[in-house]
Amino acid sequence: MARHTTPAKTDSQRQDKITQRRKESGLKLTKFHLDDSTYERLMQLGEQMGYEEIRKEGNKGRIEQLSQILTHCIINTADAQDDIGIEAKCKKSQELYSLRNICAFRKKSGDSDASIAHFMQEHAYTHPSHLIPESAETNQWTEETIQELLEQPEELEEHFYNLSRIAKRSAMLKRKQDQQI
Repeated sequence: MARHTTPAKTDSQRQDKITQRRKESGLKLTKFHLDDSTYERLMQLGEQMGYEEIRKEGNKGRIEQLSQILTHCIINTADAQDDIGIEAKCKKSQELYSLRNICAFRKKSGDSDASIAHFMQEHAYTHPSHLIPESAETNQWTEETIQELLEQPEELEEHFYNLSRIAKRSAMLKRKQDQQI
């Protein structure tokens, strides 16, 4: 009996799928050209915010991480906040902020909570249970997860604040350890 195998995706096919996922998530492609010193400052900022892997070669999440760092810089520099007044100041709160914005984009596009949950699951977006532990017992996207991200700004703001405090404390402890070495 012959075994049926699925042909491996080409790099072009993988890139097309990623591009389509980003477009459907409400993200706009923008390319930046930075000089060496600006790029180095961006890397340092990323490390300060908790992106330990930012410099690592082969880091598959690097573009998303750089996008989150630049989003933080633009929001804070422009003295702007999103529609619920949240500032994402560290890696984990930026991840939560990005997930919320993707869900909000899909909602504004007319998707139901169930179809947004399906979209998030289908495209393997990380479930926020590691960011909001009480959000779910499983790592499956549900209508309740979407509703929690979209309808409870006060609780999200509290999570952002707590995540930022934890990140600041971790960075301070790391600096102390580095100074002792």
